[in-house]
Amino acid sequence: MKRRINISATVMFGWITSPRQNSTEQQPQEPSDGNDVMGEIMLSEVEAAVYEFECGEEVRRSQVSLQSRVPDYSWLISPDAPTKARKFMSMQERAQIQRACETVRTAEWTQLTSMWKSRMAKGPRTREHIIDSFVQAVNEIVGTRPRPATVSSVLGRYLRSQSSINAVTPNSPRDAAYDGPLSARSLGSISFRSLDDIV
Repeated sequence: MKRRINISATVMFGWITSPRQNSTEQQPQEPSDGNDVMGEIMLSEVEAAVYEFECGEEVRRSQVSLQSRVPDYSWLISPDAPTKARKFMSMQERAQIQRACETVRTAEWTQLTSMWKSRMAKGPRTREHIIDSFVQAVNEIVGTRPRPATVSSVLGRYLRSQSSINAVTPNSPRDAAYDGPLSARSLGSISFRSLDDIV
């Protein structure tokens, strides 16, 4: 009876020391390519720009209030968040920047930084201008990437090359069997290896 209980306990709790689980836990994590680090750096850069802009706006409002000799009580009755919290980015704004950074490749960070800072050189007009300028810079960089070759573009390039090779000159006899760029080698005879060579 005791032996049967020991066998049942071994079957029930055997998954705790399962070698499959141990092998999964011992698998090394894949190293990051640096994009996560650069994304955090750019997020800090954008947040610093927002903080600097909001501090400047606070100083400007204080100067206007002193010049007009009217005390500013807007921070008491404002339905928005306090001024201190307003200086930092909200969760929605941070998520917008993070989504944009996820589309950037490793070799594009330098170009993105210079493009965004050049747009901020004249000074941001609004808080939204800082964030929108960064997102627009990311979209422009992504839009300038070379498009991947499609089947139609590869076939078109192949047919143009065959047309130039089989071009008829006045001094060369015309092949009687030639009836266009596809007769020398039809589309059906183009192998995948040929397409790889073209690409």
